[in-house]
Amino acid sequence: MKSMLRHFKVVGASVIFSITMLAEAKTDKLASDGHRKSAPQDTIRRMDSDGDGLLSFDEFKLPKRGNWMMRLKSSDSDGDGNISRVELEIELRRRFERENQKYQRRFERADLNGDGFITPEERKTGAFQRLDANDDGYISAREIDVGRSHH
Repeated sequence: MKSMLRHFKVVGASVIFSITMLAEAKTDKLASDGHRKSAPQDTIRRMDSDGDGLLSFDEFKLPKRGNWMMRLKSSDSDGDGNISRVELEIELRRRFERENQKYQRRFERADLNGDGFITPEERKTGAFQRLDANDDGYISAREIDVGRSHH
């Protein structure tokens, strides 16, 4: 368990940093000349108050939107505005448990005969049944298109 938590800590820190950078960089707009601006350049342009093309610490801003901010805020169980190692570990355990339960349910649904194994035939059957929305025993192009949009 400690090894898993250590892994989650490293992954969590990496994810938080990546999401911070990507949340602002996600936009991909057309420049006035019709060419696409690169998302990192757009991010720097929005934050770069002195126009030097670089972000100083003072210019860098965390995004004020996004689910990850709310999740981190909810991790602050004592409300002091800081997230302690213990608070982060509790949050990671909660997330792990939710994900574990979700995958257990998925496994149980995919194990059509309940024998504790998901065979290639069960994977094929499950995928076919998910795509065959009208249960007519055939998959149409429309059902494939709808299935892709839900995936």
